Amino acid sequence: MTTLILIGIAAILLFVLQTVLIKKTWNKGLSVTLSFDQAELSAGQSGSISEVVTNNKIIPVPILHVKFSCDRAIRFVQVEDSARTDRTYKNDIFSLMFYQRITRTLPFTCRQRGYYTLESADLAAYPLFLQEALPMSLPQFSELYVFPEPADAERLMPVFRRLTGEIIVRRRLIPDPFAFSGIRDYTLQDPLKTVNWKASARTGSLKVNTFDGTSGGRVCLITNLEDDGVWKRTQLMEMTLSIACSLAGKCLENGIEIVWYANAGSKARPYTVVSASGITQYADILRASSRIDLENGISPFRELVPRVNASAESLMDACCVLISPAHAAQAWETVSCLFQTFDSLDMIVPRFRDEEPAKPADGRLAVRVTDWEVERQYV
Repeated sequence: MTTLILIGIAAILLFVLQTVLIKKTWNKGLSVTLSFDQAELSAGQSGSISEVVTNNKIIPVPILHVKFSCDRAIRFVQVEDSARTDRTYKNDIFSLMFYQRITRTLPFTCRQRGYYTLESADLAAYPLFLQEALPMSLPQFSELYVFPEPADAERLMPVFRRLTGEIIVRRRLIPDPFAFSGIRDYTLQDPLKTVNWKASARTGSLKVNTFDGTSGGRVCLITNLEDDGVWKRTQLMEMTLSIACSLAGKCLENGIEIVWYANAGSKARPYTVVSASGITQYADILRASSRIDLENGISPFRELVPRVNASAESLMDACCVLISPAHAAQAWETVSCLFQTFDSLDMIVPRFRDEEPAKPADGRLAVRVTDWEVERQYV
């Protein structure tokens, strides 16, 4: 009898000791890593998240719940273990033996432009001999840029052709001091700094250097995301960003520099200004467009125009393109202020097909308007 009692006491002590030991060591060597498999996507494309769970110890974890959340714009293909409310929540269950690693790939689609992150993973483990769950939270960091959906290239071509034509004309009007062309006779209209004194001394009459036009062009791309409609037209704002990014990419492919201004950004930084001089810098524009927050990061258009005009000296030889869904009378008043810097501009106006076409409130403004009709989508 005494032996049985001692065995029972020993078993209880062993169980208590084992329970204490498991509670203290269950999360040793246990790790979870979440990461986007793609760093960049375009709206509408599919991607995936890698979920790696590792148990690097001799004690197994028979049941492990891993939960994490991401923006609700991310929709997992397998919806059985996910839920969408204010965010998308994912819940997976693992069973880990000793020194085991399990990797799962979670495919998803993202139809909305934006900047998305994975920031934490919540764990709930049920170790051996324990009935209670042991929770733990692990910090994560992985980011995904979802770029605007590309705009229709054919519809952009008329605007692009006008820009290239205007740039060719400006090249002839504005000589490049580094593009030497030849020598000719001096005229009264020539500045003295162009006189070639060696050639003048050799020929006995004044000669001046001539130069070719500027070797490249520049476009100032202005994006107005302030809506003047009664209801917020998010679809038109997204189309505005799509047109801006597609036009910027087309220009950079053809050696045309871009200076992009937008009256939107984040809550802390409500303006976006990006300069790009080559196709390799196109990613800077795309990433900046992904970070624009249409809910909290929009500033009045009338406050953006003075920022553009403040750079008038550097934009002197630039063509101007304004992309704006707003075309009411108040918007045209702000547009007219751009003529302090530019002598003409192209304006692309995304609008729904059932809306009136855009027309300048002042017919004297040198504005070439392109209507960009958008089929209204109902969610």
